[in-house]
Amino acid sequence: MESRSKDPLSIVRLAFQFVAIALIASPLRQSGGRIDHGHHENRAARALRETSEFSDAVAAVLELVDVRETLVLVTADHSHPFTMNSYPTRGNPILGFAGISKKDGLPYTTLSYANGPSTTKRKADVNTEAVDYQQVSAVPLRLETHAGEDVALYAIGPMAHMVHGVLEQHIVAHLVDYAACLGDGARLRSRCQEQRASAAPTVAESSLARIVSVLVSLAASLVMLR
Repeated sequence: MESRSKDPLSIVRLAFQFVAIALIASPLRQSGGRIDHGHHENRAARALRETSEFSDAVAAVLELVDVRETLVLVTADHSHPFTMNSYPTRGNPILGFAGISKKDGLPYTTLSYANGPSTTKRKADVNTEAVDYQQVSAVPLRLETHAGEDVALYAIGPMAHMVHGVLEQHIVAHLVDYAACLGDGARLRSRCQEQRASAAPTVAESSLARIVSVLVSLAASLVMLR
């Protein structure tokens, strides 16, 4: 008997086959949250690992859909008070120490948080690259908070050209409606009227025209094994 594949992309493909059934009836909007959970605990290693999984999941989605017919959106709902500090040398581990403070003689890491549940005191005898290491925070809180920077919105597929510049959050929903001929979008877009005047599309054609909206941490929801 052949051993089961542990390839993350294979797992994503298998999971996507299940959720793709829902595309026939409605668009897929998937949100995980494991990146968010890592940051809330000040565990940068966990957040970055989940970000890598997220990237793999997006790559798998792009292999499985036809971007000539499917709009794929990748975004986040907020940022975090998570910073890259000082001037670490090229090749320095992102989770490692960046230097020694001339004020107190203690090392400091490249990454840190403005607030959260971790200690505010730095130590020299710790493994900063451990998966559960908590980067120091400036303000001690039960959980790290969200931040207020603008987040990125990436798009590929039909009407992707409408994603540019700075957009208010509510505009994204209207953009999806317009691209998929849904709601007010069906009334405002002339192509939607042309499609209605023509022969009714098949179920397969309708499903291919659905929107796949991939939100932050899709990988956390689909990639269950490494």
